[in-house]
Amino acid sequence: MLLNSESIGLQWIAKHSNGNGPEPWINEYADLGRVILAGESAGGTIAHYVAVQAGAAALPAVAIKRLLRVHQYFWAKEPDKFYRYICPTSSGADDPKL
Repeated sequence: MLLNSESIGLQWIAKHSNGNGPEPWINEYADLGRVILAGESAGGTIAHYVAVQAGAAALPAVAIKRLLRVHQYFWAKEPDKFYRYICPTSSGADDPKL
């Protein structure tokens, strides 16, 4: 199983794989063979991280089919072209306005 705090939600969903999880509506309606992770900004980075961790842990009956990252940002010393386009006056990661 996954051991980090970002993955607790996915671990909880995996508990429903046998149809006897703690939430009856997930047992009845969720298709764990078609899971989509999504996140915006830092959430996009977290969704990516959870997908990687889930792949490494091979959760039973949970198949991540899609990953939707909306304007994710992987922090780096030098800003990428997209960041420079959105924030043309920023000096980068050390910008005091951030």
